[in-house]
Amino acid sequence: APKNFSRDFRGAVPADEALVRSLNVPAVRLLAEYGVDRFYGLLVRLGLRSVGRFPASHYGLSLVIGGAESTVWELAGAYRRLGLCALESEGANRPLHVLAASGEKGGSGEVPLGPGACWLTLDALQRVQRPGVEAAWRNFASARRVGWKTGTSFGFRDAWAVGVDPGYVVAVWAGNADGEGRPGLVGSKAAGPVLFELFGLLPDAGWFPPPLGDLTRRELCARSGMLAGPECTEKVSVLVPRREIKVPPCPYCRTVYCDEGCTHRVHRGCEKAERLRETNLMVLPPAMEHYYRRKHSDYRPLPPWRRDCAPRGPGSGDNPISILYPRPSARVYIPVDLDGHRGKVVFEAAHREPGTTIFWHLDGRYLGRTSGVHQLELAPRPGSHRLLLEDGSGARLAVSFDVLDKENSWSGR
Repeated sequence: APKNFSRDFRGAVPADEALVRSLNVPAVRLLAEYGVDRFYGLLVRLGLRSVGRFPASHYGLSLVIGGAESTVWELAGAYRRLGLCALESEGANRPLHVLAASGEKGGSGEVPLGPGACWLTLDALQRVQRPGVEAAWRNFASARRVGWKTGTSFGFRDAWAVGVDPGYVVAVWAGNADGEGRPGLVGSKAAGPVLFELFGLLPDAGWFPPPLGDLTRRELCARSGMLAGPECTEKVSVLVPRREIKVPPCPYCRTVYCDEGCTHRVHRGCEKAERLRETNLMVLPPAMEHYYRRKHSDYRPLPPWRRDCAPRGPGSGDNPISILYPRPSARVYIPVDLDGHRGKVVFEAAHREPGTTIFWHLDGRYLGRTSGVHQLELAPRPGSHRLLLEDGSGARLAVSFDVLDKENSWSGR
């Protein structure tokens, strides 16, 4: 399963923040929606030819978090193309070469990105945290603006950093020639400082002007970052690529009615009209809310229904339960421990209301209950299973999954 380098989870985050902070989980989830084959083709067209030595299926979802091979030369060329694309320069379609000595001629295809998308990406990359004395660069009006990114290979064998401005591309690799790893060989610490030392030796080229011909202003929800919906009360106008991106309006902002202290939800059928209080909330699904609340102390969760106002019957109201693991149709392999006994897997759930008790059932058999932290360690046998969760108010949620045996654990991959 993907993990962030920081070993924690931030919940729902804007795409530019996920890029700046190198969050692996959002990147993997986006790639699963975008398509591995499609992204593989994009990387090859950007000049990362080493990726093309193996098919897309060889890398899978790891392709978006550094699971593929490349060279510093190819990475420098890709960042150069990104910069020239933002400048709307025809040179973006020509490969990187060593002055006039290169025998490589012609282009390697049109850059498959619009100038607006390239500019927005670089605009985000200049917010990556800089090392050492460069960390406070925003406090100085004369500071050089650089869009840059770092990377660290598995096992701390390679550290790299690549940066670009309208005039130059600088790429730095640090490591051992024999590929031996070293603790602390991290891109931001080993390669990043060298990159900014090199930029300090070069003339300041300013920053990329926005390609307004390929950008347009759209009104977004300030809280979710999605296209503003009819119930979004906080809005912001931002530049987005002119190419139409088919995304739905914000589904999270909702107008709800609550009691005077807004501790419980009510409606006209159970409370007098003059005592109803209207409020607007960003209501995330329970699974998203579970992680989001850890990093956002100002988040206001959806209040529970007052007992005499709660909707009745199946399918009424919002389901406050979310199953974090296993996901629907998951295929779970449980290895054998060193002592020869079958291992266990931790199933996890979230509930919108803290402190609520959840009752767990597997294949119709009661397993136990959890409160607060909803985790249960199980060892289901190979085969198909159905996990059912229920709380004290009658809310229920079920998920089906398969447990694989040793013989078919990797079949179908």
